[in-house]
Amino acid sequence: LKKNFDIWQKNETKIKNKVLITNFIHHPGYTITESILGKYVSEFYNFEPYGLIDFEDKFGKKIIKSFKVDNFIHHPKLSIFNRLKYLLIAFIKIRNIKNIDQFITYSTNNINFGRCVYDHILRHTGSGTLEKINFKVLFFLSEAIFYNDFYKNLFSNNNFKYLIMSELQFLPSNIIFQNALQNNIKVISRIGGAKKIGARLFKSKDETFQSNNKISKLQLSEAIENSNHQYSNKGFEIIKKLYDGERKHHDQASTKNYDYRDLDKKTGKELLKFFGWDNTKKICTIYSHNLYDGNYVNEWRIFRDNLTWLRKTLIYIVENGSNTNWIIKDHPSDYGKNRSKNITTLKEFQRIIGERSNIKFFPDKFKTNILKDVTDCLLTSQGSAGLEYPCFGIPSIICGDAYYQGLGFTLEPKNEKDYYEIINNINEVILKGLSSEQIQKARSAFYFFEEHIRADHPLLFDYSINRNLNLNDFFSIAASKISNYNMNNDFWKKFLKNQLENDKRHLIIEN
Repeated sequence: LKKNFDIWQKNETKIKNKVLITNFIHHPGYTITESILGKYVSEFYNFEPYGLIDFEDKFGKKIIKSFKVDNFIHHPKLSIFNRLKYLLIAFIKIRNIKNIDQFITYSTNNINFGRCVYDHILRHTGSGTLEKINFKVLFFLSEAIFYNDFYKNLFSNNNFKYLIMSELQFLPSNIIFQNALQNNIKVISRIGGAKKIGARLFKSKDETFQSNNKISKLQLSEAIENSNHQYSNKGFEIIKKLYDGERKHHDQASTKNYDYRDLDKKTGKELLKFFGWDNTKKICTIYSHNLYDGNYVNEWRIFRDNLTWLRKTLIYIVENGSNTNWIIKDHPSDYGKNRSKNITTLKEFQRIIGERSNIKFFPDKFKTNILKDVTDCLLTSQGSAGLEYPCFGIPSIICGDAYYQGLGFTLEPKNEKDYYEIINNINEVILKGLSSEQIQKARSAFYFFEEHIRADHPLLFDYSINRNLNLNDFFSIAASKISNYNMNNDFWKKFLKNQLENDKRHLIIEN
């Protein structure tokens, strides 16, 4: 912290405009990253930096202060009186709402409460889905309304121009995010990590429900043209390295599934032999999701949540998928880290599928890489595999908005009826395949997402994002990064300034 304090400039401005740095993840890597972005913006425009922290977050406050940030706002705590008051307010507001689906759409004064409250409940209670409104809904809605009142007043009475916030979902973050956009405060959200990061700029209320990863068609097309259309080749090179185990996956939970160095390499033929399958039927692989996290990070979805999607999909293929072989792949975060041992992809498979010759659960003794060698069609709700598989010419079906949705290389049903119709005709989908143009688009989009909007930051490194972080090791490496840092050679800072000055959705890495 002492080393860090010495490298940042002190703002001597008398301008009233401010930038607000949030800290709700309570992980030093996240806190440092948010603070770096906030200080950059502060220096660009001579704005006064403020920190937004939980009331008792002394650890986070020390880190933020080391960036020469002196002003802090404390996230409010609910007193017993306010708890009772806002429970009553919440009850009155939703007493006529009949079901969960109606609640999810619940908004007032252009602030949506239903999505973030429902997402928060799934994330923090391990329920996976809710079938009816219960006390949990009332409890967390009361908190959301309380937070909304606080931040509505905060933003309307202060000259904040930018908000720095990477995690935009759950409570209180999503309520803060929505109120910022409502008050014409631009939001900068870090994407990627831990070392290789980019930045998404949110500029208007119309972008409230967009993922911070959502690829801009305009920025993608501009990048392809400027690269003399070599993006497709570059995209294929890096995804091939990823699936060959030569490149690290951007998702830490997925890294072990793509690295052959620790286990004997098994082949797709061995997997088919393990399942007892021959080549008489086509194979469709279903990539499951984290059943608690990230249900509402996109603008729209066909199914209420990931668990509902999984359950309905499994039930449908039992009843209608006998002409196809199906592989069910669980999400990497399902491996022993789930919040409820009673609700996992494997548990749902065992309950709904049981023992069936044409529907198999992907065994963890095989690496995920080999699935592309046996898969003829991919099915996911909104996962990254929906972008990756078309790069190999394998059609993918998604069930709502995704960060690559609408770019022209995925099958995108608009409702459950369309979705089931595609499953009924899955062999026709496989036979038609993807055109060369669609494959090129997918590879270009993959390169854009992996390399063109993210880059290694000189002050960051690949720390563990888990809670069991070794703080001694973390701060030792962080200190060494500061010792070798030269602000004049910080290209990442220059890219961010260019992004903000040109009002672009994503930071663009220039060669």
